[in-house]
Amino acid sequence: MIYLLINAVVHTHDDSLPIAQALAVRDGRIVEVGGSDEILWLREDDYEVIDLDGRTVVPVSGMLAPGKPANFNVLDGENTVEAWLEGVRRMVRP
Repeated sequence: MIYLLINAVVHTHDDSLPIAQALAVRDGRIVEVGGSDEILWLREDDYEVIDLDGRTVVPVSGMLAPGKPANFNVLDGENTVEAWLEGVRRMVRP
C-alpha cells in the first residue's frame, strides 16, 4: 500500500526542498515529497489518501526525502497527533 499524505507543511530538512505540501510513503520509505497535486498522481490500486488539513510534518531524525525511512511526527500546533515509524502509523490522536 502507498500512503499519500497531503495538505501539510512538510519540513524536510533537505536543502534542495526545505518545505513541501505532501509526501508519499510505501514499504517504510518515502517515495516522493512535493506538492499535494503531484503526490496524488502516485495513486495505485492499493492506496490511502490522508488529508493532514494544514498540520506540520517534521522528521524524527535526518531528513524527509525519497529513499529515506519514513520516520516523522505530525504536529497540530506544538502537540504530536501522529507518529510514524518505518512508514507505519504508531500513534494517532484526534
